[in-house]
Amino acid sequence: MPKTVVILGGNQMACPAIQRIQQHGFVVIAVDGNAEAPAREVADRFVHQNFSDAAATSATLAGLEFDGIIPLNDFAIRAASGIARERNLPGWNEYAERCFISKVAMKRCWIERGLPTPRCAFTTVARLLAGDFPDWEMWPAVIKPAFSGGGSRGVFVARDWDEAAAGLRQVERTYLDGEIVVEEFIKGSEHTLEVLVCRGSPTLLSISDKRSEEHTSELQS
Repeated sequence: MPKTVVILGGNQMACPAIQRIQQHGFVVIAVDGNAEAPAREVADRFVHQNFSDAAATSATLAGLEFDGIIPLNDFAIRAASGIARERNLPGWNEYAERCFISKVAMKRCWIERGLPTPRCAFTTVARLLAGDFPDWEMWPAVIKPAFSGGGSRGVFVARDWDEAAAGLRQVERTYLDGEIVVEEFIKGSEHTLEVLVCRGSPTLLSISDKRSEEHTSELQS
């Protein structure tokens, strides 16, 4: 009997991952807050539920049997990890959950363990807008929220602190937890891989590429 996996996320970008999981013999239940999400036509079963509400998602799935649960975006991580712990399914502990949700926690974890990562500093929206800047003089720099829900929301490049403050005022509503990562700018392309790891064996689900024409043209001028 095939095993069933719940996928939290049903937009167009989720569909290739869902199809890839189905190709490996799993039944897929897709969950999304959009009743007309594209995954409705791809998954074996669709559940209409806003997965950013972890408690409501757990209640909605209470009557369903499944063998695993996977989040396909940042807003789904808390629900997926919490439900996995409730059901004693494979998943993350609370520390890992925090590192996935917060770029500040994630970067601190990488630094503490000596993993390669761009140089960075940490601050908050309130401190930066008040002119209380961290010890940082490496420009241009990437300004990014610790948590915005993913999709590079609120991320921009600044040449100095004045430009950082001006840019932040335009996007500060996307900085959902008020924390900021100031990061070394590294010129090049950015690629995102969605990978499912089972017992140490990775399976590639999908690859996406990011481009920012505005920032690229500014930094090359």
